[in-house]
Amino acid sequence: MLRNVLLAFGILLTGLHASQVTAQTSCETCDLSFVDDTLEPVEIACSEGDPLQALPNFPAFSYGCPDYWVQIFKYTTGSSSSCSGNRPTGLPVNLGTIHLGEFTSTGLTSTNHFNDLGDPLTWTVYPEDVARLQGTVYNNSNVNASFEVDFYFDLEATGAEWVAEGGNVNDASANPGDIDGWTIWTLRPNISKLVGGGALEGHAVYLKESNSLQGYPLQVGTGANGVNAEHGLGGAFDWSACVDGNVYGGLGESSLEFSSCE
Repeated sequence: MLRNVLLAFGILLTGLHASQVTAQTSCETCDLSFVDDTLEPVEIACSEGDPLQALPNFPAFSYGCPDYWVQIFKYTTGSSSSCSGNRPTGLPVNLGTIHLGEFTSTGLTSTNHFNDLGDPLTWTVYPEDVARLQGTVYNNSNVNASFEVDFYFDLEATGAEWVAEGGNVNDASANPGDIDGWTIWTLRPNISKLVGGGALEGHAVYLKESNSLQGYPLQVGTGANGVNAEHGLGGAFDWSACVDGNVYGGLGESSLEFSSCE
């Protein structure tokens, strides 16, 4: 039996500099390009071993600046599971499916919250303990200002393991015993992003794990969205963006109530 394998690549080139906390400190950008426009599909029999090992670690690319980030995300396309999710019932009106604290300081929108407008976001988990959240959200004050959601995650632990190690969770809507059954996920920095559309065309927001005392990792399970006791997900992250040559940032949150899973 042959397994088709998909290799997803992401590169972010920005003016990132070493400091006590990794953060975007300038809006310097530069061009990059892959040496080959496409990679040929890889076919491998299950008897021949792990299909991911048959893939190149990363395709050759060229760039024109000295500082760069590289994030690699690869997974098999078979036997994945997915859930569809929307704005949780009971989420306060001043919060969104994707909420970007202090985003109004950019001058791009007049509110910080973005919501799905009936079309659900999709949470997909792959066999290699990696996951991706995708969909479109729209600003609450201007539906023409949208973001394409593209978050990447690694499985970190079960809820029971995470709490036993002193990890922070949002248990505001969890019932006794719920947390033990959760899965805890680590956000992949920089490759995880929000890509602007409509009135936000040309703008991008890059994400990383939150180092705020109010932050908590992505948690998935019953009561995990922090709003109600339904099956869903919730998590916090730090965001940064360049607007007119200035760096902006703040604490963001995501919250979904799953409507169906398969």
